[in-house]
Amino acid sequence: MKSDTKLTKSETMINVENTFNPFQIYRNAAVVTPSDDDELSTVGVLYASVGGDVKVDLFGSGTITYTLESGEWLPVLVEKVYATGTTATVVLHW
Repeated sequence: MKSDTKLTKSETMINVENTFNPFQIYRNAAVVTPSDDDELSTVGVLYASVGGDVKVDLFGSGTITYTLESGEWLPVLVEKVYATGTTATVVLHW
């Protein structure tokens, strides 16, 4: 997922509530390769291209597992998607 246009966590603009803005226009997207060891290189919101469970670390918070339908957005900022506990195919938008 490395890219010259990718923002670091410190450069990512987020609102004070760390929530999804449905009117936000995202400049980048990439399919996430879940990992139990590595954090994402930037924070962002997830879109489920294939539904299932997704276990994530929330930006500045804890770990939680969500069940998403295909085509559903996860309207919170995530910084890690775990391989263990994730069955959905998700796309990171930032």
